[in-house]
Amino acid sequence: MLILISVLTVFNLILNGQDTITIKPWSVSLSYAPKFEIWRPLNPTKEIFFKSFEVSVNKKLSQHFSFGFGINYQNMKKNDHSLTFDGGIEKDLLYDFTYIDFPIQMNYHFLINHKKIDPYVKASFINSYYHSFFEAKGIDYYQSDTYDKYFICWDLGIGGLLKINKRLSLMCQASLGFGINHYNPQYTFFKSQIGLSYNLTKIKVNS
Repeated sequence: MLILISVLTVFNLILNGQDTITIKPWSVSLSYAPKFEIWRPLNPTKEIFFKSFEVSVNKKLSQHFSFGFGINYQNMKKNDHSLTFDGGIEKDLLYDFTYIDFPIQMNYHFLINHKKIDPYVKASFINSYYHSFFEAKGIDYYQSDTYDKYFICWDLGIGGLLKINKRLSLMCQASLGFGINHYNPQYTFFKSQIGLSYNLTKIKVNS
């Protein structure tokens, strides 16, 4: 898909009469991305998803703008124990929550000719698949339930790239997000990311 977009861009620029064309590189990043849910009156959840990772593909559109898309996996498991006094039943409880997010991100870069640090602000539109699993087990007792739903969220944040060498950069981001379509009306979260970004080779074409 990336190769097809680059080829179509090259042909378009050649047809417009440009002699030397440089296609700005794509980059691929892998990051650790913990998410912290923020308590609000209509958003009672305040879970922390420490098991969270994101893979994304990014493209520089101009000197100031870039966009990216990717996939983010988050999972959290909780174990508990309960005792019902009326029946005297002891139960082991398991809660398993999973988010699979598909973010589309737009960035504005402050510096044009950065040598080491590339700071930017970001905004993301996030399609999210949510799955929860509940299980209660005891002596002569078993109950389970699942819940699946699609949500839409958005976030605003800041980020930066710290250049390590020509191809590799350290990537850091922090953002505050909100639910657009979520079962909690005031769903709010803080998300941080730290990882590595790898730049693919620039393409130069002479017509």
